Amino acid sequence: MTRNYDNYGYDKEYSTKVNLVRRILSVVMVIVAILLIIYLLKGCTPTRKKVKITPSVNNNTNSTINYDSYSYRNGLVEACEKYFYIHEEELPSSCSECTTIKLRDLMDENLIDKDIYGNCNVDTTYVRVCFLENGVINYAPTLTCIGGNK
Repeated sequence: MTRNYDNYGYDKEYSTKVNLVRRILSVVMVIVAILLIIYLLKGCTPTRKKVKITPSVNNNTNSTINYDSYSYRNGLVEACEKYFYIHEEELPSSCSECTTIKLRDLMDENLIDKDIYGNCNVDTTYVRVCFLENGVINYAPTLTCIGGNK
């Protein structure tokens, strides 16, 4: 008794086509996986973009913008950018890395006017600089000052 596979509907061409389709799908899936990994890793590349500082809102005066505080904050951020131009090695360069630059550091480097910030505490007035996951460098100034402008 001989076995005749033709009687059982075995199609050699169909099997070859299925294997070819499986191989093509496997290759496509590998390429998609590689592209996805590249896209995810690209999120932590150091691109130095500046985040705009928005004016702080003073809730004690019916939500009006406090421009004095805003100009103090902008001055701190600008001085901090100059500081990192001089000390580039201290600038955060990896995801979620942060550093703090105190007013004292900025004054020691003569990057900020001591007369304007003379009423601010040199240790508790600082700029926290963080490298965000989207590649943006965020400057977050914190002021501890007594009184108004001199």
